[in-house]
Amino acid sequence: MRMKSTTKMKIFVVVSLLIACAGMVLLGNVSQGFQNWDTAEWSLKKVNPDNLYQQLDFADTDGKLENGADGITVTIDDENVLKVNGTAQTEKVVVVGTTTLKQATDYVFGSNLTNGTNKTIYLRLVNNSTNAVLATCYNGATVISADNLAADTVVRLEIYIAEEATINNLVLRPVICTGAASDEFVSFYK
Repeated sequence: MRMKSTTKMKIFVVVSLLIACAGMVLLGNVSQGFQNWDTAEWSLKKVNPDNLYQQLDFADTDGKLENGADGITVTIDDENVLKVNGTAQTEKVVVVGTTTLKQATDYVFGSNLTNGTNKTIYLRLVNNSTNAVLATCYNGATVISADNLAADTVVRLEIYIAEEATINNLVLRPVICTGAASDEFVSFYK
């Protein structure tokens, strides 16, 4: 037996209303009952407070770390996500910012960079006073052993870009966190 079109329409309306109500309940839970109308608080993703990268003393000026000189532009947004674009006319080192690594503490350093052995762009942590490279990140995560930190050490995070490297809208989310193994690497967002 076939259903009448009016019955089908009634079922459709009831199901639509149930879905709309479920969506409103979900939105109400996410926004803490609509009490906080600040849309930044509604965000489902937030930067991870365990990511020490967020505590860097950033070198940006108005959201730009590199302004397009020599073909490369590096910007930083409100969540400290880095965006790299352009073709490098010369070898470039862009300083992102500085932070202090604590004495006798293991750290894990890395990002979402996935260029593998193609070393045209990578991140590195450099001892600010001796210019010694403590860690280089081509992809994945690397460990900075506590043995390399005999004292509190100010380090700078740098982006290295090889001459003539072409980078098309690369998004970088660096992570620096405490940990003795790369599997202790935390995510950029919590």
